[in-house]
Amino acid sequence: MTTRRTVLALGLGAAIAPVVGTLFGARAAWAGDWVDLGSRKVRVFGDADRIMVADNGGIYRKLRLAVAGNGVHVERAVVYFANGEDKAYNFDTFVEQGSVSGAVDLPGEGRAILYVDMFYRRRKNGNGIAVVTLQGLSA
Repeated sequence: MTTRRTVLALGLGAAIAPVVGTLFGARAAWAGDWVDLGSRKVRVFGDADRIMVADNGGIYRKLRLAVAGNGVHVERAVVYFANGEDKAYNFDTFVEQGSVSGAVDLPGEGRAILYVDMFYRRRKNGNGIAVVTLQGLSA
């Protein structure tokens, strides 16, 4: 039998949980949510960056890039997984500012990611810096 006190406690707990998680820096990712894994500024003439994945406990099925400030030509990426394996992806595609790239599938049902090495360059005649954010689709 559910009492009114139990119902109120459950409702209050559900309302407070996201706030507490935000205050303490926790990332609440539900299955099927795109999660920001890390960002980097991109230079004009070719750039190579390592994006360390801050949330090493997360399991992801897909990756994509969100681009802001200026368009970016993405050449390739190498994803390093927690189990010691890695996988290279060749993109050779341009991603406009304010948009996201197509998603790439990770092997298996989902993988924990340690870091991703990115190889890209921003538009030569564009204004402003480009910021690339790696996003993962949680499993």
